Amino acid sequence: ASQACCVGFIEMSGSGTGSVSDSSGAYAWTQEDHDEVKRFFSILDTDNSGHIDKEEAAKLPGPGAFFRDCDADSDGHVTWEEFTAYLKKRTSASKPHCSIAFMFANLSDLLEGKKDKETLASDFKLKYRENRKAEVKVKKTQKD
Repeated sequence: ASQACCVGFIEMSGSGTGSVSDSSGAYAWTQEDHDEVKRFFSILDTDNSGHIDKEEAAKLPGPGAFFRDCDADSDGHVTWEEFTAYLKKRTSASKPHCSIAFMFANLSDLLEGKKDKETLASDFKLKYRENRKAEVKVKKTQKD
């Protein structure tokens, strides 16, 4: 499984630990997740139009994938509703390696110039390892 954790432009598949899981094992969003995703969306929506256009998404790695995956009505704009629907669909299909809040707080820091790509990658790898250790510990405890 991939060690990166994010959405569309950064792989999100895997069996890592999110912040909360419901009884089905799917990722359940927290208020902190919602807040960090909203912060990320607001950073991209530089003209405060309520949607992200292709020029605004150009800040992202792989902006074409972003639009292909998120722009449900193919109108060239990704609305908040389209973006969150896509994220929730992805997180219900496969649990991310780390919390949505962690992912988007770090991506926001990258977009704002508070982190560089190398630091971001290092932080994600560290979080992945921490979550894998915690997951193994929980599985071991469940067996005992």
